[in-house]
Amino acid sequence: MQRSDEIGAIFNDVTSLARDLWNLSESVNGLSTDPKMLSVALFRRLWSNQRGFALLWNDQRLTEGALVLRAAIEAAICLAANAALGDDFVLTVRQDAVESIKRQSKMYEDDGAYDMARQYKATFLTMANSLPSERPPKVLSWSDLSKAGGVEVFYTLHRSLSGLHAHVTGLSLMYGIVGADGDGKDLQEVLQKYTLSAMLPQMASATLIGCDAHSRTLGFAEFEARAVALIGRLNEATNLRDSPHIA
Repeated sequence: MQRSDEIGAIFNDVTSLARDLWNLSESVNGLSTDPKMLSVALFRRLWSNQRGFALLWNDQRLTEGALVLRAAIEAAICLAANAALGDDFVLTVRQDAVESIKRQSKMYEDDGAYDMARQYKATFLTMANSLPSERPPKVLSWSDLSKAGGVEVFYTLHRSLSGLHAHVTGLSLMYGIVGADGDGKDLQEVLQKYTLSAMLPQMASATLIGCDAHSRTLGFAEFEARAVALIGRLNEATNLRDSPHIA
């Protein structure tokens, strides 16, 4: 079997795993402050990312696919951190939510939308008072979360996708562009070859790490075992020696 055929087969198996896990997750109930419910919310996003990426990949829309992949990486980082930190991660998310509302209030105030600013400020004060004094409002740190979840390699990938695809940067704008005299052709060929070979296993890896973390949080041992087995297959097919959860 060719490498691309094996990666495609693994990707399809990952999709089947994620579908089965989501179907079971839909029946989970609990409070919004429960790490299990936060895991369900995060996994819902990841499952949506997996399906959206597959559609874009099949249509060869690589720029859009990279955007979805980056979102999937974020969901996977959070799922891994949630599995590792539990209640502390729930509090971290609350800190981020309060900080986001604070920034929205400041934005509306700067734009002269004072009624909206007052509404957001009132909400901010209420939510800020619900936080422990030692845990003030604070934005999420992808670096810290990836370390907590043991998936540091995903932080590196997150930064790479941001600079090369997701954000409008000089490098992302140059992607796919070759000079009239052929200048830059070799570099573009290398970049496009890497993108084509890397994105599919990267998406599969994000979904698998998310499946593994979500299964551990919910105590679904059968699905955790399926995820671990697929992680092994993916690593063997891609030689990703530095991937998360590799012995």
